[in-house]
Amino acid sequence: LMVDAVNRLGSDPLYVLQRQSKDSKDAVRCYPRRPEDGRIDWRRSSLEVLRLVNACNRPYAGAFCQLDDERAVIWDAELLDDGEIFCAVPGQVTRITQGYVDVACGSGKLRVKEIEIDGQVMTPADRIASLRMRLA
Repeated sequence: LMVDAVNRLGSDPLYVLQRQSKDSKDAVRCYPRRPEDGRIDWRRSSLEVLRLVNACNRPYAGAFCQLDDERAVIWDAELLDDGEIFCAVPGQVTRITQGYVDVACGSGKLRVKEIEIDGQVMTPADRIASLRMRLA
């Protein structure tokens, strides 16, 4: 379909796939976001947190949280279903390995694979050394 549309556009510069409705009730409105809209609320589900991380990812400023007193931008994460029944405070680190950390959310867990602190991109395990640490 895309090749067909490009070919048609090449032969007819006025070709459009579909025209936007002139009726205001059908119009899609996109309102500007503010930097604080990228703050992660770990009380949300792991899916909602992952969606925020993905939506705020490069080239945008990134989804962020606090790690101790520092701003941590999360650049790469994935849903985690390890089957563990757990009791943890949202934002609690539940596992640390060389390549990632697992973090409890309001429901479910997120595997955080890449963060940025003070302009340095790293694996979260480079900065997080204890299960007592929490992302806020």
